[in-house]
Amino acid sequence: SFIQPIIIMAVLPLSVPFALFTIWATNRTLNLWSALGILLLFKLLALLSYLGCIALKRGKPEEAIPWFEKAVQTGRELFPRRIGRSKYWRDLSTRPYMRGLRNLAYALSATGRHAEALATCDRLERECGDNITAISHRASIYLNMGRWAEAAEMAKKLESMHHSEIFIAAFAYSEQGRLANAL
Repeated sequence: SFIQPIIIMAVLPLSVPFALFTIWATNRTLNLWSALGILLLFKLLALLSYLGCIALKRGKPEEAIPWFEKAVQTGRELFPRRIGRSKYWRDLSTRPYMRGLRNLAYALSATGRHAEALATCDRLERECGDNITAISHRASIYLNMGRWAEAAEMAKKLESMHHSEIFIAAFAYSEQGRLANAL
């Protein structure tokens, strides 16, 4: 059913300003409980990515892309103004944006929109400092594009941290005819 996602999409952008307006209109203070309530609104942002993941799970990456783009857009609007990139994963308000970018790169690659996927990887690395995910996605994208040398190079950068990357590197070497490296 598309009714629930439409309701969520209609309500979500208005939720934070209306929460703050309600606090002001009722002459309340922004205290621990009201702040926790506003934090719960950020959890709703994660729902946008989840809806995209559901579309991916159903084998419909084209339907997932708009959900991830909306998660990126909304997440960026709510992104804190002053926060160091090294603290992104520790700050809950940055996670929807980062997850949206990660999932968007994957979905774009799954639809064959490799140039856009690579540009999204660049954003993930440049804006979020998430080099590991960007490199991992690039390895897969290059593999899908038949750019074997670049796929192997990206995968080799991560093989000590993520052993599954060895398979990408081995496949890329195999396609290049470098069987000794593949083994």
